[in-house]
Amino acid sequence: MKKKSFLNGLYAKGALALTIVAGFTLAGCEKEDFSIEVPPINITTPVVKVGKVAVTLSATSASGNTLEVKFSKDGKPLDENVTTLEFEAAAQFTITAEKDGYNTVVKTVNVPAPAEGTYSIIPVSFVLSAVEAPVEIPTPSEEDKVEGGTKVDNDTKTYAGEYEANKPYTIDVQVPTGTFYTAEQKIELLKAVEALKGPDEIEIRAGEGEEALANLNIAKNNLRTTINALPTTPNTKTQPVTFTLTDAAKSVIFAIETTSDVYKVTFSTAVAGKKYSVEGEQLQVAKTDIKPTAEGVEIDHGHGHGHGNGGNAGGGIGGK
Repeated sequence: MKKKSFLNGLYAKGALALTIVAGFTLAGCEKEDFSIEVPPINITTPVVKVGKVAVTLSATSASGNTLEVKFSKDGKPLDENVTTLEFEAAAQFTITAEKDGYNTVVKTVNVPAPAEGTYSIIPVSFVLSAVEAPVEIPTPSEEDKVEGGTKVDNDTKTYAGEYEANKPYTIDVQVPTGTFYTAEQKIELLKAVEALKGPDEIEIRAGEGEEALANLNIAKNNLRTTINALPTTPNTKTQPVTFTLTDAAKSVIFAIETTSDVYKVTFSTAVAGKKYSVEGEQLQVAKTDIKPTAEGVEIDHGHGHGHGNGGNAGGGIGGK
């Protein structure tokens, strides 16, 4: 029993010692934790005393490229590079976007009253189309005439009827007139369009190269459309021809020979204020000779003649 009591005493003393040591250890840890200095974290939160609305301005071309334009508010130009306007109260005004060579766009902007402590953005975008001038179809002058350049066409027109002998007749014959183009001339013009580089050889500049290239393509398309629609045959006009037969006939045939001169021509257009041009050639009717025959047999001219572009040019048919 004494032994048991002795051991119990030892256990009790040991437990007390451990408790004292542990107490000192824990106390020391708590002291170290409270002595660590943690630097403060400063978080700045903007305080908006009143609400604000920002109107942001931007502009692009119809081709989708960013444009640097001049903005005006209620007719008064904004300072350069100003593209954001802030408001603390409701407002209504107009914004005008302008750029040389492009159509002007005006928009009305309504700004609602902002809620207290809020900041909102209203984007206002503008799309400006490049101004396109119609393609100028050239009218040739004598200065543009190509020396030695001629083209001769032959045609016949038959008029059936009962033509008596020794009786004058006048028939209105349709003859070529005006300007036209051969297929080869049109091909050469179209080749010139495809090779077109445009103003300043369309140098690619930061922020502008893409738009310059887009405008070049617009000009090419306009020129191409115009050239494709050019006539490959001349117009016609009425030219009266007078003749007399020495023998009756059931038809009169007119042999028509047309001579056309060649002229240099320039087609041009403008897009966004820049001019684009291509050069080529065209034909213009210069003279028409009309020679009548009866029943397919050529008749000697008795009086007058059937050539020229005069309003009363005619031919007299004499005897066989």
